[in-house]
Amino acid sequence: MPSGILKAKLNSNQLNYIIMKKVNFIIAAAALVIMSSCGKDECHDCHYDGPGGVEVELGEYCGQAAEDLENAGYTDSTGTYTVHCGEH
Repeated sequence: MPSGILKAKLNSNQLNYIIMKKVNFIIAAAALVIMSSCGKDECHDCHYDGPGGVEVELGEYCGQAAEDLENAGYTDSTGTYTVHCGEH
């Protein structure tokens, strides 16, 4: 052993324990990333072109709500307008 460097000698049980802790941490981190990215609805800013070509913002809608809004359009006292969500 070189002088000035202290090396700890681990038995096989201690070494396996350390390796398993690192493997479990990596698995847990990967599962967290996968779970947080799955099941999220994609969100978009939605708007319609009002009277005179003025773009009217409706806010952010996600997933099925955005699709429903685009399909149904937006109705107010001046009429029903085609809604656009996201980049078109």
